[in-house]
Amino acid sequence: GATLRHEVIRIALPGISERIVMNVAMLVFFWVIGNYYGTVQVAAYTVGVALLSFSWIPGTGYAQACATLVGQALGADEPRYAERVGWRSARLALSTAIVLGIVVALARYPLARLFTPDEAVIAALGPFMLALAIAQPFLQLHFTLGGAHRGAGDTWTPLLAASAGNWIFRVPLAIFFAMVLEAPIMWVWCTLIVDHVARALWLTISFRRGRWIHHLQNP
Repeated sequence: GATLRHEVIRIALPGISERIVMNVAMLVFFWVIGNYYGTVQVAAYTVGVALLSFSWIPGTGYAQACATLVGQALGADEPRYAERVGWRSARLALSTAIVLGIVVALARYPLARLFTPDEAVIAALGPFMLALAIAQPFLQLHFTLGGAHRGAGDTWTPLLAASAGNWIFRVPLAIFFAMVLEAPIMWVWCTLIVDHVARALWLTISFRRGRWIHHLQNP
């Protein structure tokens, strides 16, 4: 009983911490936009996230499937199969993300008009949606490989990747561009791309190294 409780807490705590890290970073990012770029850009960010959240559904699905299959493979003592599942899921996620990214990039203004009639917000949505369209492959990749790690019981690596992406890159760069350089808003939107690239690289390197394979056996 005590051992099982310890294992549940050990796996759950990093996942809880990851959500806290990301939510606090989002609030700070939101504060930067509101204080330095105005309400139109805040509205664009809010509408844009709601709109593009639909494109994140495939990545979430791949992550859940990957976590389940990786966990089953490791439970059956088939680590090589678990590794193949991870890479296959990553390739599927990338293929889907590239298509979605192209569609969003090319149709960003018509899509924006489905959500708001405000021309100022629509104009502001264009650059934001372009940035997230470019980030799609990296976002879907780190969703999926994060699922692979979690399926192996490694919830620390996704936490570290999220912490690095948000607090080494996204938030500090957004503050620097807004407060120091007083740069156009597109520079701030580009920090989203850097965040997702950093997380994707972190999780890809970690997955390739393979330490997650032994995580359940050696917590």
